[in-house]
Amino acid sequence: MPPSLLETIPLELLARVCEYIGLSHRPSLLSFALASKHCHSVAKRLFFHTIRFSANSGRQLELDVGECISILERNTSFSDVRILLITSRGRDKNDGALSLARGGTRSWSLGLPLSLSEIVDGDKDRLQGLERRSALVPNVYHATSPHIAILTDTAWQSLASLVQRLQGLRDVLYAVPSQLPPCLLHALLQYQPRCRLRVYTFRLRSLHLSETDPEELALLTAPCLYGIWVWYTDGYDDYDQPDYHAEAVYSMVKGLAPNLKEVQMFKGRFDYESYEYAGNPLPPRPPWKGFTNVGEDLT
Repeated sequence: MPPSLLETIPLELLARVCEYIGLSHRPSLLSFALASKHCHSVAKRLFFHTIRFSANSGRQLELDVGECISILERNTSFSDVRILLITSRGRDKNDGALSLARGGTRSWSLGLPLSLSEIVDGDKDRLQGLERRSALVPNVYHATSPHIAILTDTAWQSLASLVQRLQGLRDVLYAVPSQLPPCLLHALLQYQPRCRLRVYTFRLRSLHLSETDPEELALLTAPCLYGIWVWYTDGYDDYDQPDYHAEAVYSMVKGLAPNLKEVQMFKGRFDYESYEYAGNPLPPRPPWKGFTNVGEDLT
């Protein structure tokens, strides 16, 4: 049987056509994949382009990663994964927590969306509205407790092991209120040195302490750190600690974070009058001492 017209198109061009179909009309991508074995082989990589995990339970995350690995092994598609999105279960937006980019109850998914802009911008129908476009951004300032740890570092080991096997991984998007787990950062640095890490819940919890936390210092100086979104205030955070994130980000962009290219800062409002009315004396915020254990010209 002679090859179909689609099979005569150069592979690179056909892959671009397939990607355009996936971006413009997703149901047609499945129809394209069913046209022939050749079309399926081209479209298959898009089915595994993006993986999203919701990190709410250590046991559930381990099960989700195990299921994902089984599917990737069955389809020999580890190299097809380009984007890894890590979120947590959203709460009511008035609570200041994060909402999932796509909602729903399933704790993990793979395939679409195919672009970072679609993940970050969120629902295209809201682009003309006044609300923030991205579901990754909390709607109000809400400082994360310095003691919060949704999952322990051990609970993240399964995901860190998966990251080691994703040879084509280009971007990791982290949108969990707790700090990025050290094992995941280590996996990126050791096995995915070209991968770009974007942290949408960037917050340093040791800025008011005399010593910078070593794990936080490792994160902010990591070569893979490419983008951060930061909430800050000019006063104190929700836990009565002075907020120095504006100064910290300035130090990072001066050179402490070598490959940091994208920074978005969201200013929260600290209500001095309400704080004093509640009977809490408000001392002047002391000047920031800078990061410790780094060069003086970068602090």
